[in-house]
Amino acid sequence: MAEVNVKVGERTYTVECDPGEEVEVQDAASELNAESQKILGSIGKVPEVKLLLMAGLMLGGRLRILEENQEKQITQIKSLENQVSELREKSNLIENEAKSIKEVYHQEKTNEYKETENGYATVLQSILTKLEDLLLIDSSLPVELKTETNSELNDKDNIDQKELF
Repeated sequence: MAEVNVKVGERTYTVECDPGEEVEVQDAASELNAESQKILGSIGKVPEVKLLLMAGLMLGGRLRILEENQEKQITQIKSLENQVSELREKSNLIENEAKSIKEVYHQEKTNEYKETENGYATVLQSILTKLEDLLLIDSSLPVELKTETNSELNDKDNIDQKELF
């Protein structure tokens, strides 16, 4: 066992403690001595036993207050942790909702593009069909009629061009 000399009030005491605890014992004795000095300063000379009792009670009261405050702070911390957890859950829900909205928007835009593309495809198919019909008609005409028709079209183009100038 290790021995430590501590001063409380106006007296020095020798206290035994486990090796390595000397500093802690000195610190505790310093607090007890400081409280004893406050008591001696406020009420004057007091018997040693009463002085130690009063100093111990004062320190015990402070310790109780600190423990109560600690419990309140622990409760507040738990409450704040719960609020943080709830906010994280809400944040995750909002993020998921935003992703869902983006997906729906993207799907709607894709559908619009497909509808437009299908509309263009329908128009182009119609034009192709008409061109094919014209080719069929053109291929079924006799060669003389084609030549006359081409000649008439050329004459008309020439007249249209002269009118332009």
